[in-house]
Amino acid sequence: FAGIYANWTDKETGELMQTFSILTTDANPMMEKIHNLKKRMPVILPKEHYRNWLQNEITSQQIQELFKPYPESQMDNHTISKTITSRQSDSNIPEVTAPFIYPELALLSL
Repeated sequence: FAGIYANWTDKETGELMQTFSILTTDANPMMEKIHNLKKRMPVILPKEHYRNWLQNEITSQQIQELFKPYPESQMDNHTISKTITSRQSDSNIPEVTAPFIYPELALLSL
């Protein structure tokens, strides 16, 4: 994913802050169905652009050219457990991202 980061000092506390953001772009058709309210998706950089993204000399125009939806033909998706957002369960385990079948969604695929 394309991201940005900054190190800065909080003027009130003097604490060094390290912040980051994942950048988004318009959703491709697959991601529109998943993120249907805001119709956005992370900017996914193809491997051949990794080095360019990390260069200080990258221009605004070069950045804009990378802000396009990643091709859905190169992506896959599946539902996962709601445990991913649970505050009571450990979501930092592989089982959280394993495919999970919701019986109530079976009717939608008919």
